[in-house]
Amino acid sequence: FEKSSYQVTVTHSSGGEANVSGTYLYDSQLSIEAIPASGYKFDGWSGNTELIAATQSVVNFNIPAENVTLHAEFSPISLSVSTAVVGNGSVSPGGTYNMFSTISLEATPDGIDGAAPRGYQLEKWIWTSSSGGSFNSTDNPLNLFIDANLSVSAVFSAIPPDLVSIDLVSSPSNGGTLFDDPEQRVWNVSADLFERRLSATENPGFSFLGCSSSAPLTFSPTWNSHSITVTPQSES
Repeated sequence: FEKSSYQVTVTHSSGGEANVSGTYLYDSQLSIEAIPASGYKFDGWSGNTELIAATQSVVNFNIPAENVTLHAEFSPISLSVSTAVVGNGSVSPGGTYNMFSTISLEATPDGIDGAAPRGYQLEKWIWTSSSGGSFNSTDNPLNLFIDANLSVSAVFSAIPPDLVSIDLVSSPSNGGTLFDDPEQRVWNVSADLFERRLSATENPGFSFLGCSSSAPLTFSPTWNSHSITVTPQSES
């Protein structure tokens, strides 16, 4: 007598691998591993699950006296983004998103009231990551790369008198984040203008090249520094 051979067929969904298909002798031991791709998780096995622990990514079993079929199922990892408002304004709602996706949040300041005769402005975004990071930006809308659970707050404040409007635009929009630090604004009394501290942070896969302006600005130390002080030449 001799042992018979049986076919083992292993398939998988998108988002991972599990390829150990082949022909094996009866009662020989086989080990199979389901490996999720980055941003995905292993959900379980289907098929001849009576032979294995269906929720474990690595399984070992002896070949039975029959052909075996197993299918590994993967799904995207879901992450949450929560949003909140500090001050007078509103912000896009948060939600649940696939890992490594990019989302856009928009802040809308309130209009004129007794406490703000010029209305309100977005002062800054503040967000924290479940991985431990803390970040700021003045981009609006704010484009976020989702690689962890995020808690995002939009901070609004009344528009002060004679504040020159500087609109920061990232090109391309997903290339990085820009920050007009409200705590680093210095009132230049002689020029009757605010000096502003601006910073640029690249997203993964991008390099910062520099800044340009549609209106006359003085850049210090240079236009291509990651952190610069800018001074408008007029109130426009």
